[in-house]
Amino acid sequence: MSDNPYLPPSADIRTEESEDEGLAIGPYGDLELALSGEVVVDVFEILRETWRLVEGMKSTVLLWMMVVGAGFALMFVLDMVIIGLLSGVWPLSPELFEVLGPQPWASVSNLVLSPFNTVVTLSALRIGMLRATGETPTITDLFTTHAFGRIWLFSALIQVLVMVLGLLHPYAPMAIWLVTIPTFWTSALMYERDCGIVDGVRYSAILMWRYISVPIACWITILASYVVATLTCGIALLWVIPYMLIFVGVAYRTLCGIRDVP
Repeated sequence: MSDNPYLPPSADIRTEESEDEGLAIGPYGDLELALSGEVVVDVFEILRETWRLVEGMKSTVLLWMMVVGAGFALMFVLDMVIIGLLSGVWPLSPELFEVLGPQPWASVSNLVLSPFNTVVTLSALRIGMLRATGETPTITDLFTTHAFGRIWLFSALIQVLVMVLGLLHPYAPMAIWLVTIPTFWTSALMYERDCGIVDGVRYSAILMWRYISVPIACWITILASYVVATLTCGIALLWVIPYMLIFVGVAYRTLCGIRDVP
């Protein structure tokens, strides 16, 4: 080794992370450090990194939206038929939409849709996490059954609780949505870390408490994005929706790190 300080190093400088090409972008967090509040988060860096990763994802997300939209249309018809049979109102009739308004029928409707909503949640998580690790996923990469049972059960428990509260008072279910705000990261944690519902909710609440600026930035970005999409007659959705999905992946990666996308 030369003592000349002006000579460049003779060996490659490689970190452990840079050995894996997919993990070589952006800052990586650590779940244990994040739970202790020791991870330094730059929200603006997350926003910039997200915007950079949107490039090349518009066609995949557009195809994903078409598949999800077709699925929701089929599930909507099935939902109307089931609610119609339960309420004694002819399915798909105008009277049925009057039945759907009050609780608990709205909660029953959400409960019927919850399995499909879980599929959409998982595919959205995969879009964000795969892209956050540097991959460019195709439509066939987006659908998985990993952690389906836990995430579906978590969603179903919330819907059942909303339904019970709706029986007590028409406006009582509004309180549960405020309570579920701390569960912002729960689905991502159950999916990527294979943790249970209790740990997922607990970890998510701690992360929300210590890094509230991240979800606030997410919500503000979503509101601003929808305003832009409205002003452009929906054209901007080709950038807005990929941006929102990838933001969650990049923010999660920055806080907790992504060991491997299941």
